[in-house]
Amino acid sequence: MNAVSSDSRSRELLGNMHKYLSHVKQALQQLTGDIILPMPNINLEIVATAAKDPEIIHTLEETVAAWSSILSDVMQRESEKKPQGKGPLAEIDFWRARTAVLSSLWEQLNLRSSMDIIDMVEAGSDDRNLVALFKGQLTELGKLAHEACDNVKFLTTLDRHFLSISSGPLAGILDTLPPLLNALRMVWIISRHYSDDARMGALFARIATELCDRVDGAVMLHTLFRMPASEASQLLHTSKAVLESWQSTYMQVCYPAEHGRPLDLLKPMLDAITMN
Repeated sequence: MNAVSSDSRSRELLGNMHKYLSHVKQALQQLTGDIILPMPNINLEIVATAAKDPEIIHTLEETVAAWSSILSDVMQRESEKKPQGKGPLAEIDFWRARTAVLSSLWEQLNLRSSMDIIDMVEAGSDDRNLVALFKGQLTELGKLAHEACDNVKFLTTLDRHFLSISSGPLAGILDTLPPLLNALRMVWIISRHYSDDARMGALFARIATELCDRVDGAVMLHTLFRMPASEASQLLHTSKAVLESWQSTYMQVCYPAEHGRPLDLLKPMLDAITMN
């Protein structure tokens, strides 16, 4: 087995391990939940009666205030997080992690017991600011949680293509690019959040960075000089073809106006990457 074949198999194994660990991490987060909302030790079976009891209302106000503080902290932390890595797989991991955190909170707050607490505080509390603040946070949490779930749904359709680019054989990338770019165009057209040019542009930049890193890692002088001339020549040819195909396939799939609004925001970037 030559060095190039061994390296390709190692990359493929690492890619599969990355995908497996990502799914395990997401499942654990959803099952255990990173954040458990505190619940009062009060019998809330009779909502109308409880809403008229000042002591119960005071306790429930404290509970809602605690929830409000948690939501504020969580949404602030999530707004500051960035994908951990340069490639497109990091983008999927980012949204999966955010989905696990926000969906867990959203589901807890939509339990019957949680909704009863919110209803009782809204009916019996004199603290209108607390109620208004919390309901605003709840609305924002819902928007963020649904955005994260929507992004995971669409980005998961690209997962196998991203794995191929990051860890598959270099020559195999040539076969991956056409279906990848077709899938990206569909996401751009259908998705509510990746139809944004800036967000889709950032994802394309991650893909371009991954391609450049793969080629850069493959075409290393100290490795090339140790290879038979025919293998080195083939590797250089494949590397060049990958970068050129990235541009040419993009132009064929994403740019023709007859397919609808062209995804043309990335043409200058693609030209610059290919010419370098």
